[in-house]
Amino acid sequence: MKINSPMKNREFHQMGFSQQKDVRTEDVQSFRDTIRAKRKSGKHRHRPQRPHEKIDDISKELAKINDHLKKILDLLNSILEKKHSNVFPKTTNTHKHISPTHLRDVNKASNDDTDHAHSDNSDDVKHRAADGPSKEKSSSEQNNNANRGRVDHDKSPFAGTIWDVDAIPDNAPSKTLDVRAVDKNGDGEADKESVKFYDRDQKKYITEKLYAYDVSISDGNGKEKNIRIHLAEMEDMSESQRLEIAKNYGDVLGKMPAQLLSGERKDTDKIVVRNGDTRATGGDHGIVLRTSVSQNKLDDLMLHELAHAWDASRKQGDKWFSDQEQWQNAMKKDGGPAISTYAETAVKEDFAETLSVYYSLKNGLLDNSSVIEERYKNRFQVLESLGF
Repeated sequence: MKINSPMKNREFHQMGFSQQKDVRTEDVQSFRDTIRAKRKSGKHRHRPQRPHEKIDDISKELAKINDHLKKILDLLNSILEKKHSNVFPKTTNTHKHISPTHLRDVNKASNDDTDHAHSDNSDDVKHRAADGPSKEKSSSEQNNNANRGRVDHDKSPFAGTIWDVDAIPDNAPSKTLDVRAVDKNGDGEADKESVKFYDRDQKKYITEKLYAYDVSISDGNGKEKNIRIHLAEMEDMSESQRLEIAKNYGDVLGKMPAQLLSGERKDTDKIVVRNGDTRATGGDHGIVLRTSVSQNKLDDLMLHELAHAWDASRKQGDKWFSDQEQWQNAMKKDGGPAISTYAETAVKEDFAETLSVYYSLKNGLLDNSSVIEERYKNRFQVLESLGF
């Protein structure tokens, strides 16, 4: 009896046939016996994996990768914890001191003098300012910079002042008198104004329609300064939510040194608050902040960026104040490394970081104050002469 065999050509090649042909029942049985014998002896080629077996193998490999990723994340978390602990990390200043001349060259080589960004990406500080101010600090922050600013004359005493230094006391009174929406239309919502500002992500100036709010701040002499805050990317919020954010930032603005707030509505006076992750900048365009910065660091970040705006507002030609002779001479006289590792990256950062430490000293919030005052006395003298 002849049968139609479904066997493929490769199976017939194994039997020694060159092409498919009619096979009798006894031939098929003989072929099967041969294959079984080869399988038992281990000489027969393994069958291909079935789909479900491949999926099982892939799942096992993914589980291994997941374990490796967890170990990497644990390692990164431990590094971050050490970085933000009270003990000043030994590895924060791993590069050599950069001279004022080199700092100036680095700064000129940058693509945009107004491009200063500060990221706040740590998971433990991300929240929206709209959630309301949080005055509580961690146990490490409550020590008011204890053990920070240890003085090693071959290294900068701080990594970066926004994290390592409290410049403004938590209980500092705000001089803000009122925060209100600019509502010329009388529709109960803040008007939108066309504002040109610097976009750190796109690395260019952009112009957008932003919600406008006026902040009235007392100058301490019976007069008021009116600062305008613009809110960006908040169309999905209600007017009450936007106003709450404006009031929060306006209140912190009232804690800033009066010298940093001219109230003259110059470009350098612009304050833009964007919704989302922190990519703060300060300079010719004023300052740009974001709502994701933690409440207990908002004042330090705002002070730093306002310092950049003040620096830019004293520009002579193409030189900001920090590029001019008075600050350059002070840097040379102080010698040694800058006041923070971050200040080593550019002269403009040297000015802003030094100003933060200056106010921390002035407000009695810094340990090792006498040593740091002596070490950077020429810079501090310049700031004092400027009325800070």
